[in-house]
Amino acid sequence: MKILQVVNGYPPVDQAGTELCTYQLSRSLAERGHELYVFCREANRNAPEFSCRHETIDGVDVTRLTNNILVIDNPMMYYKNTRIESVFTDYLSSLKPDIVHFQHCIGLSASLIHIVRANAYHALMTLHDFWPLCERIQLLRPDGTICDGPEEGANCVACLHAPENRAPGPIAPHPILQHRWTQRYKHLCPPSLRRILKRLLVGKGMEMVATHTPFPTHSILLNDTSFRVRYLRETLKKLELLITPSRFMKQVFVDHGLPEDKIMVLPHGVKPVEVESKIKVEPGKISLLFMGVIMPHKGLHVLLKAFKKVDPTRVRLDCWGCPTTEHESYYADLQKQMEGWPVTFHGRYDNSALPQILSRADLLVVPSLWKETFSVVSHEAFTAGVPVAGPAIGVFPEIIHDGENGILFRVGDTNDLADKLNQIVAEPQLLQRFAKRMPAVKGVAEHAVEMEEIYHDLLGR
Repeated sequence: MKILQVVNGYPPVDQAGTELCTYQLSRSLAERGHELYVFCREANRNAPEFSCRHETIDGVDVTRLTNNILVIDNPMMYYKNTRIESVFTDYLSSLKPDIVHFQHCIGLSASLIHIVRANAYHALMTLHDFWPLCERIQLLRPDGTICDGPEEGANCVACLHAPENRAPGPIAPHPILQHRWTQRYKHLCPPSLRRILKRLLVGKGMEMVATHTPFPTHSILLNDTSFRVRYLRETLKKLELLITPSRFMKQVFVDHGLPEDKIMVLPHGVKPVEVESKIKVEPGKISLLFMGVIMPHKGLHVLLKAFKKVDPTRVRLDCWGCPTTEHESYYADLQKQMEGWPVTFHGRYDNSALPQILSRADLLVVPSLWKETFSVVSHEAFTAGVPVAGPAIGVFPEIIHDGENGILFRVGDTNDLADKLNQIVAEPQLLQRFAKRMPAVKGVAEHAVEMEEIYHDLLGR
């Protein structure tokens, strides 16, 4: 088969979760004899905007389109970019793939899906996060609280009004959400009927919105956010199949109006971490581990606050990962706060170091504040026999049975997390029990076989 993967970035230039999943799948499919092509975006200030460069990586033909996001005529261009459409149309007509697998469209254009389907190509998409529902991707408000969803775009307006999208304190709800109809019906209606009511309010309540004095541009923003929500929902419906890596994530998109029978739950394949032997760094101490990019929504500050409520003579903590540029001050503050505590900040790590990192860990703590959809680091820990402590939201209740094979704690609750860690300190034998009950983790090669079967099924329709 000639398979095209469309994704927001690709290694070695970009190496976040979605990009690595796409790389591993593409490489495995290429090893199975398929022709693999990748069309992705990259930021490259040395190249003309919307130009392309080509390279071959591990048997995969990669085309990188430069989009430095310098040319934005209106908000719609973040998901319906006519300039990228033109480049992609020429690329598609030249390539003529058998199937197109969309992995992510951020930085590219969701309208590429319409182009693919209009030209009668088979197409599917793996949903890695909530970008089709949330411009901020994680369904988190600027104050760090969890958002239940766009509500036809009405919930999105306050986020766009927040100064630099990082406003401290509570976010004022949009007036649409304070309307008497909304308040009367929101707890009584199923999601499908709620959407209809919100659509009516958004469509017919603009005079009320326009006269709302705190933010006179509310009406303009609501038009933008409402259109985005509707457009991306209808765009996803154009695809033949949607894949989510967890049951929880499927339900989120079903509640948003996507057909349940069009969404398949299929966890990602994970490259196993082979640990030859466990290393006890300091006898008598529990070794805790944090791994991942350092950003506020990853919740490292929650773990560090909880850590200070545990006897420092009984525990130690290794933090692996580095901050994004805009969060360097956040990282520096955390380092300063933990001076004198048994915490080591190691900085950036490469995947080749995972065996060594995980061999020294007794428990991986994932303190995320958003509803993680899969958690690659948790699955990597499972393959190395390291138990996981995670928040009781998102995918974690699916992969962790509290007290059986790991620990669940209330999201963002430093006291609850500290209580769970103190329990481990008091009963370290629990870790051995957890390690014997690790959930099975699917490998990358097995996942490639599953995807191959799915592609064949679509081609047979």
